[in-house]
Amino acid sequence: MVKPKQIGARRENQVLKELERQGFRKLFKSYTIKMGYKFVGLDFADLFDLVVAKGKEWKFISVKSRNEKKHREAIKNFILQHKPEKISFEYWVHNKYKRGSKKYKIIDFKEV
Repeated sequence: MVKPKQIGARRENQVLKELERQGFRKLFKSYTIKMGYKFVGLDFADLFDLVVAKGKEWKFISVKSRNEKKHREAIKNFILQHKPEKISFEYWVHNKYKRGSKKYKIIDFKEV
């Protein structure tokens, strides 16, 4: 018998292959890790299975077997709560010789 996680992983791979055929590049794909005695799936923001990009176009994708109202509502709430008015790209460099708030040097890429 095929397990639900295997079915989900297969469908995510099918979607990813289709997007790659369209020219998108994978930035994030959900994965499963073992925590103690059980396995836990890790998604982007606990909602999205894939994050892909093509040029300046980004897609945040959730792959499901059923059209679940609860999951659709969670995505809508995420969009309303986190609608990106400002996106920053930062590079955090750890300095093992400093303490406190100066332990990291943050480089902000405002203009590329």
